[in-house]
Amino acid sequence: MGYAVNLVLTLATAALAFSVTLVKDDKLRCHEWGRLLLAFAGLLLILSGGLGLWCVLNRLRNFRETSRIAREREKMESEKLGKEWIDKQLREKRRKTRNIGNRTWTLLRWQLMTFAGGVLLLVAAFLAVYHANLL
Repeated sequence: MGYAVNLVLTLATAALAFSVTLVKDDKLRCHEWGRLLLAFAGLLLILSGGLGLWCVLNRLRNFRETSRIAREREKMESEKLGKEWIDKQLREKRRKTRNIGNRTWTLLRWQLMTFAGGVLLLVAAFLAVYHANLL
């Protein structure tokens, strides 16, 4: 998952850089809908990057909470406390980390969807701007 998040984050940043370069081009002559496509593509790519960063931070939080639970469990086991009692004590913390993990997957899905939408709009904008040169 970490590689996927980082890859999409990198590609979103590159696509955003490409769209900024496209906007800065002196030869950019397009209709309003071409500019609108570029604007929406940029917004979706920025959103994808933001979701990617949020996903990374959420995942780090999940790792930290999971390691805390493991340390607490080991400490309780070294004190010779019963397994059922330990599980009862850690149940709420484990539920919390499960929710954090589920949020990470949701953020990844949204990151992928916004990235795909941004790239599609960027391709459409590129075709709208340079369609005469491509024919």
